[in-house]
Amino acid sequence: MFNLSRKEFRACKLASFGLSNQEISKKMSLSNRKQVDVLLSNSYKKLKIKNRTHLVSIFSKNADNYEFTENFY
Repeated sequence: MFNLSRKEFRACKLASFGLSNQEISKKMSLSNRKQVDVLLSNSYKKLKIKNRTHLVSIFSKNADNYEFTENFY
């Protein structure tokens, strides 16, 4: 099981819905899109993937099975 934080999970889920990093930052009330870049980059490392296409693929199949390690905000 992958160990994503709630923020990482939420950013990944929103990205898998097709939102841009700027749109994700607004939805998550983050100050800028660079924070989303960091969340997604960390998530990619934990998930052992390299791109958003692969993220969409695994999240469309398995998103409800991931564990969280911290709160959304």
